[in-house]
Amino acid sequence: MIPSNKISGKSTTVVSQLKRSFLIINSTIAVFFIIYLLQAYILYERSSVSDQLVIHTNDVINNIKSADADNQKIESSLSEYLLTRDPAKVEKLNEYIGRIKADIGNLFALTHDNEEEQEGLKEFVKLVNQKIVLSQNIVAKINSNTGALVSEPETIQIINESIDRYIESMKQRQNSLLRLRTDNNRYYSKARVVFSLISYVLISIFLVIALFKINQNVRKRAIA
Repeated sequence: MIPSNKISGKSTTVVSQLKRSFLIINSTIAVFFIIYLLQAYILYERSSVSDQLVIHTNDVINNIKSADADNQKIESSLSEYLLTRDPAKVEKLNEYIGRIKADIGNLFALTHDNEEEQEGLKEFVKLVNQKIVLSQNIVAKINSNTGALVSEPETIQIINESIDRYIESMKQRQNSLLRLRTDNNRYYSKARVVFSLISYVLISIFLVIALFKINQNVRKRAIA
């Protein structure tokens, strides 16, 4: 017959081991959970920033395209007015002038934190303003019958070519930036999926091991 004090000692040892196992398991879970939350926060924060950068770049590109379209419409409206002398074409001309000014305002707002882009826009604005002033002078000269157009058509053509070069340059820069940011965004999106999958697998493995250890300790206690 086994003495009661020995049985009691074994039971105490098993209980102590069980408590220690629970403590280790809970501590490991807590540490793993903290690390998981930290890594998840960093990854999702970077992914969110990447999403915003892609959206921002698309907004810039859309405004550049809008400015390009309005610039072309200014040119078309002026050409049509020179051919038809229709006052409605002047109204359209002024409408597109207002639109391109709005496009430029949006571009300045979108690139306020990029000094290089802002400097490029300032040069672009100078050319657009020159075109607007010259276009309005041409209309005023025709309306007042103060003489024939001499150098104005050639000058406005030169300005148009310069504006087209600036717009094309801005498009190329932003498209290159969009490709880079889109690649980064895909990387972070993929990383989020991989991270979630790995976390799920690790947690599942850990829980299986933890349950196995707990089951072992419970059996030992039952045998004791």
